[in-house]
Amino acid sequence: MRIFRPAGVSAALGLALLGGMLWAPLAAPAAQAGTASHCLIINKATNTSYINLQAAQDAATAGATLWVRGTCTGTTEISKNLTITGQHPKGFTAPTLNGGGQGSVLTIDSAATVTINTLPSPAAKHSPSASSAAAAASTITAR
Repeated sequence: MRIFRPAGVSAALGLALLGGMLWAPLAAPAAQAGTASHCLIINKATNTSYINLQAAQDAATAGATLWVRGTCTGTTEISKNLTITGQHPKGFTAPTLNGGGQGSVLTIDSAATVTINTLPSPAAKHSPSASSAAAAASTITAR
């Protein structure tokens, strides 16, 4: 038995399914009541925005302050003196650096002095009794 389907019907059905799959991820943030979890890094001095901490660090001059908003996933090597400060404005999730299973969240070169303000450690979040030093040691590498 042979079933006849005009080519246009299969193509239209395929495009409709593809469109539904592409649209679904865009609809998910609305369910989060207007809170974005994406990463936004702002260089305070230049008022320049970045979507990951490594790019912001690379472009920053020594002594710069970088504001972290949302959840930033990935690893970053800090090679210059910086201040990294978490901000939690309306519409963003709490500022968080997450290594995403890729290794240390931050690797700080021995010549760099880095000040980290108002950024929770993922280890401390899961282990409230852990000391700050123990929590930081699990996510930050200084060399």
